Amino acid sequence: MRRSRIIFLVIALAAGGIAAMLASGGQPPAPPEPPPPPLATTEVLVAKADLNTPATQYPNANVPKLVNLANDAAA
Repeated sequence: MRRSRIIFLVIALAAGGIAAMLASGGQPPAPPEPPPPPLATTEVLVAKADLNTPATQYPNANVPKLVNLANDAAA
């Protein structure tokens, strides 16, 4: 091999080694953040089917309307 090819090969190997070292990073990656705490939830009871109210079972019945208690308490 000619001398210029050997020098070129040494320079190429050195450049490849430096590139590999830079690509791997010098420091280990930071540990992942812990997951956030679970949100507070409330259990809710849900009807599987529609519930019949007296007004729908007996359309001619004299059923009083529901009163919004929150508005009555504020007044």
